[in-house]
Amino acid sequence: MPRLAALAPGRWVQNGLWRRAKAAPSLDLRFAESKSLVDATTGQNLVTFTRASSGTYVGSDGLVKTATTNLLLRSEEFENASWTTGSLNVSVSANETTSPAGTLTADKIIPSTTNGLHTFRQFTSVTSGLSYTQSIFAKASEYSVLQFALSTGFLGNGALYRNVLLSNGSLGNGTLDVSVAPVGDNWYRISATVTATASSGNGRFNLNVLDADTALANPEYAGDGTSGIYIWGAQLEQSATVGEYIPTTSTINSAPRFDHNPTTGESLGLLVEEQRTNLLLQSEDFSTTWGLSTATVSTNVDTAPNGLLTADKLIVNNGASNGYAAQSNSYTSGTTYTFSVYAKAAGATDFRIVLLATSFGSSSTAQFNLSNGTVTSFGGAWSSAAISSVGNGWYRVFGIATATATASSASRFQCTTTGDGSIGVLLWGAQLEAASFPTSYIPTTTATVTRSADVASISGSNFSAWYRQDEGTVFSDCVSTHAATQVLVNIGATAANTGSSSIAIASNLASSQKRVRVRNAASADQASLALGPSSSGSRTRIAAAIKADDFAASLDGDAAVTDTIGTVPTVALMEIGSAPSGVSLGTQLHRRLTYWPQRLSNSTLQTLTQ
Repeated sequence: MPRLAALAPGRWVQNGLWRRAKAAPSLDLRFAESKSLVDATTGQNLVTFTRASSGTYVGSDGLVKTATTNLLLRSEEFENASWTTGSLNVSVSANETTSPAGTLTADKIIPSTTNGLHTFRQFTSVTSGLSYTQSIFAKASEYSVLQFALSTGFLGNGALYRNVLLSNGSLGNGTLDVSVAPVGDNWYRISATVTATASSGNGRFNLNVLDADTALANPEYAGDGTSGIYIWGAQLEQSATVGEYIPTTSTINSAPRFDHNPTTGESLGLLVEEQRTNLLLQSEDFSTTWGLSTATVSTNVDTAPNGLLTADKLIVNNGASNGYAAQSNSYTSGTTYTFSVYAKAAGATDFRIVLLATSFGSSSTAQFNLSNGTVTSFGGAWSSAAISSVGNGWYRVFGIATATATASSASRFQCTTTGDGSIGVLLWGAQLEAASFPTSYIPTTTATVTRSADVASISGSNFSAWYRQDEGTVFSDCVSTHAATQVLVNIGATAANTGSSSIAIASNLASSQKRVRVRNAASADQASLALGPSSSGSRTRIAAAIKADDFAASLDGDAAVTDTIGTVPTVALMEIGSAPSGVSLGTQLHRRLTYWPQRLSNSTLQTLTQ
């Protein structure tokens, strides 16, 4: 049963949406307001979030940022085979004590009686020239010294080490720059940052358990087989600073992204996107894989949309026009592609994305004005083109086209202004996606890069604590960009399944409608509520009431649509954005998701969505 306290008289006066409902909800996820996954009714994080890759978003300062990504596997399961322990003279006793998160998930690392080095480690891939930060939560038990040890096998930095005294959080012997932060209950979060000097698949997250603050790197001693230290939450991130801790299991994991309007800084909510691949190489370095014609490239000459000095300048040769940077890619007939890049005037304001005829039937041009932020023209294979300001004179421009032949063909970023050897355009963040709309920027270097899909859900006791099986009302405030059917919220018996035992709030472009659909275990519709128009990229507020023989839903203040025949399925989880087979996840910005464990009136549904 849901929390009865949520129905306490008078609690509904605490919030505007609650006041309109005249009832306190049992779940209220205010993503845009709080920029977190925390439920406003309990102060707890009930949402399980995963994305098995990094991802970018726009911060409140308008800059493109990269979400914290933990590159280690099994970050809280040191007995797992992802970690090397036994052969390095330690054993692991799992779930020995309470972790910094308040759960019984902290492990104990126990040195063996063998006289030798007592180590636990995990191997991962690193790239030369990039900064990496390793961190872990640790607490003293019978032993109280943890050594961060970076050897030639770990980032190629030689024998660097530093001892951390867990008895008081101070630093001991060694020269490695290590930070120690207390997090309560005698736990410390310990971190160190280094820059890789070589690319390797054998970068080591490497820690030693010591019996004393020795001045030796990798000291040897014999343990007693029972004494040890407590550890939890290991993380390795490609960053020069330590980020929020992100738990992992069998894959790497990345933090949820809370997006913002790049020019106003407005918080837009939780960003949920489908999997995408950037097919262009060297997305920020136009002096490498890119072919140049009547133009040169000056690298890293201006501040890019990420706030770093990584923008390149495409300079048209003196007396020449139509200077461009081009890259060839393979295209598949019938597949739609989206081309995008960040561009800024640097003496020249006319900018084009050009497709050659080989794969697209005819040479096609989409032209933009980088002075006033307008689309000047587009035609040929281009079905649409758009430009949007991202601040500081930068625009993200994109065009959409469908290939007419399976072949390799070049696309060009082109400046049409006659050059004088110095004027041109600034470029950064080039992207090519096999899809019909652009998504968040995916950086690449020497290979294509795939951003995994965002997965956000609530299940188990985190779900049953607030959900009522026989009746309830769900409210969704969301912006969705999509090309086909898209599920915004799915409450179901199993994940990624809107076919049976499910309650789904969805967009359907084929029928140009938002829809609430309820199905029983036999996949038979119990309610199918067709609401208003479904336009990609629009913000919608939907409130849906669920009760046997008494279903209703309202969209953006419209009168409620009702269905008075049908049963309510038994369900076990909620998915925030769902992509079952054949359904696109698209791009979604969830501003708010609220649930009341009661069937609110039809007039209240209409009021909630105004």
